[in-house]
Amino acid sequence: MNPLARLGGSVQSSGTITTHRSVGVMSGFHLRRIIMVLAFRAGVVALACGLVLAVVMHAGCSKPKKRILTKEQQRSIQDSILTTAPTLASPINANLSDKIRLLGVEVNPTKATPGTEVTFTYYWEVLDVLEGEWKVFGHLERPGKRQLLDHHPVRDLYPIKDWGKGQIIKDEQKITLDKGFSNGEAILWVGVFNEQTWNEKQANDRLEIKNPNDVPHDKDNRIRAATLVIEGSAAATTVPANGRRPRYIARQVEEKIEVNGKLDEEAWKSAPKTRTFVQPDGKPGNAAYATYAKVVYDETNVYVGFQVQDDDIRSTFENRDEPLWEQDVVEIYLDPDNDGKKYVELQVSPKNVIFDAVFESHRNPPWREAAAASLPIQSAVSVDGTVNEDGGDDKSWTVEIAIPFTAIPGVTAKPNTGTSWTINLYRIDNKGARDMAHQAVWAPVGGDFHNLTNAGDLTFAAAMTRPATPPAPPAELPAGAAPAPTHPPDGPGATPPTPAPTPTGTPPTGEPTQPQPGQNP
Repeated sequence: MNPLARLGGSVQSSGTITTHRSVGVMSGFHLRRIIMVLAFRAGVVALACGLVLAVVMHAGCSKPKKRILTKEQQRSIQDSILTTAPTLASPINANLSDKIRLLGVEVNPTKATPGTEVTFTYYWEVLDVLEGEWKVFGHLERPGKRQLLDHHPVRDLYPIKDWGKGQIIKDEQKITLDKGFSNGEAILWVGVFNEQTWNEKQANDRLEIKNPNDVPHDKDNRIRAATLVIEGSAAATTVPANGRRPRYIARQVEEKIEVNGKLDEEAWKSAPKTRTFVQPDGKPGNAAYATYAKVVYDETNVYVGFQVQDDDIRSTFENRDEPLWEQDVVEIYLDPDNDGKKYVELQVSPKNVIFDAVFESHRNPPWREAAAASLPIQSAVSVDGTVNEDGGDDKSWTVEIAIPFTAIPGVTAKPNTGTSWTINLYRIDNKGARDMAHQAVWAPVGGDFHNLTNAGDLTFAAAMTRPATPPAPPAELPAGAAPAPTHPPDGPGATPPTPAPTPTGTPPTGEPTQPQPGQNP
């Protein structure tokens, strides 16, 4: 609307200003008044626009306020910047994305009781300036327990983005050891992650270890930086919430198993399924990715079969011992001595690529070194659908694995009937390999797949006893003859049926909620 309309006027094509009250030439007084009003309003609008522009420019150009440090805090930072690299008893020298080098970590004391103070001292060398919201992460781990030690260096005073190229930084971190740790060796895993990416996307963005062959580490760019012996703990070894580990009772089979990925022998058909796998945190798994397994054995091998539902089957890995866990895969952990030592990790992808590793203890040695083992296992995969194709009608894939007993460290022959091993079984889906919603497990253990404390038991039982087949009746009977009874007669004085013998090797009765053979609680 023209501003004159607010005064009851209108503009004619001739430029003559008129009012709705009268037609004619407006007086000079009214004209001056209108001009003053217009000028005033124009000034107000200009002032408002200027203020808005100033605010926008200030918001767009200003930087976040820098933290104002006290003189004492400034001295702490200066004291943390060393002139020369220290001589360390256990140097690490891990190159992180050509930006930072972790020289090593010292622990004091080296043995501690939960609830007491421990000091970790990290030594860093700055190879190049690193911009962004980067932060040190630390995971102090025992099986079933993790304490997070994420921090900005030098007691949160000297973030990584402020570091200068060429600096050597001493980063001292004092912690109180959580009371939930059980006795034994805890491992400190260290690295650098982008905190902003984590906060916004809940995704890990970590600096890459550029010299992996020279540094103890795991598959997730975590450096095995130090160990701490925990003693005097009142915490018991953790067990599942229901008070007992799941159990699978495997039966010995006489039938020859042909490893073809089909699980089509009668031995497989009669073997019971595990329960459907759940998420590592124990929550129900996604029904669209339902997974279960079966186990049988013979004189020479233990056989594991997986049935995996999958509507998009993918794995691009071609070579043995590549990081198969980053895409579709099934995994087996076996610990015959039930002590977390000399345990085996096996993986098979939908393309039948194998990963096999032997660990001396929990995640030790680093996986690349552990994967130097080459176990003589045999595997096969059958795919109902396609692999690595978009728009395919994918439904499932089936895995069959034969593991020779003598290929497992410390095992020299078939286990005796009634022997139990620690075992766990996993499936990872390519849609979210690091997301629990796309991970599935038989015995839930939390975020650490190497947590064998909460894994399940595999018990080796004797073959299932089958009733003898009665003789076939004659083709023809004499006239008037009745067929012979095939079972003892009923009635008083009759011989009762002989109960079927209890298979040897079945765990003793009296256990809480004893499962049927092979079934899990």
